[in-house]
Amino acid sequence: MKNSLTVEEVFSDLDEPQLIKEKMAQVLGQSSSLNKFNILQKGLAGSTRSLQLSIASILVNSEPGISSLLAALRLGDIKYDLLSEVLIRERLSRNMNNAQRQEFNKLSSGQASESEARQALINARLASFDPATVTVESGKAMFMQNCSMCHQIKGTGGMIGPQLDGIGNWGQKALTEKILDPNRNISQAFRTYTITLKNGKVLSGLFRREEGAVLIFANPGGSEFTVAKADIKDRVPSRYTLMPDEFRNTIPKKDFDALLKYLLATKE
Repeated sequence: MKNSLTVEEVFSDLDEPQLIKEKMAQVLGQSSSLNKFNILQKGLAGSTRSLQLSIASILVNSEPGISSLLAALRLGDIKYDLLSEVLIRERLSRNMNNAQRQEFNKLSSGQASESEARQALINARLASFDPATVTVESGKAMFMQNCSMCHQIKGTGGMIGPQLDGIGNWGQKALTEKILDPNRNISQAFRTYTITLKNGKVLSGLFRREEGAVLIFANPGGSEFTVAKADIKDRVPSRYTLMPDEFRNTIPKKDFDALLKYLLATKE
C-alpha cells in the first residue's frame, strides 16, 4: 500500500486483498468524517459477500449509512438478500427513519419473493440430496453437458471460467448455492470487468492474473489478452458472473444430485 494513496483510493482499488479492505472498513467506521459513508458505499460495488456484509454492518448503524445502503441497492451494487441477513435486518429495522423505510419497501418490492423462492429451492435441494440414488458417472455426464464448455476438470473442458480441480472441497452447501444462485457471492475468479483505456478503447474480460506491469484477462472465447496497468483509465467489475443463472430451472433434481455427487468427488 503506497503512503501517497488516500484511504478512498486504496479502499476502491480492485487489486487490494479483501481481508485488508474488511479491516479498513472497520477503521473507516470509527472515523468522524462524513465522507466515510461515500467511501464505504463505493466499496460495496464488485466486492465479495463477506466484505459487503462487513460494510453493511457498519452502514446500518446510522441514518446516513442506511441512505448509502439504499443507494447501493438502487444502483444494483448489492442484492436484497444482503439486507435480509439477520445481522443487518434487525438493525436496519431499528435505525431507519420513515422516509427510508418507505424507500426500502419500494426497492425491495418483488425482490423479497424472488429471493425467498430461490432460497427455498436451495434449502429443499440440500435437504433432499441423496447421493445413493445417482452415480458419479451420470454426474460427470451432466458436467460435460452443462459446465465443460467453460470449466476444466483434470485438463478436460473449456478455459473461459476457472478450472475446477479440487472443487469438491467447497462442500455441499457452497456448491448448491453457487449452482442455483451464482450471483449471490461472486468470487474474484469468476468476475468479469469492463476496462476503459486512456485512449478511449473499451475492453471486457474475465480477470485471470497480474504479471508485473500488466493484467491478464480472458475474452468470452477463452483467449487471454494483456492490458498494461499504465494504460487503464478505469476498471469496473460486473455485478453479474458469466455463469448461467438458469440451472435452477433447467437441471431437474435427479440430474442436479448427480452433478453435485460428481463435483463433491472431485478433490485434489
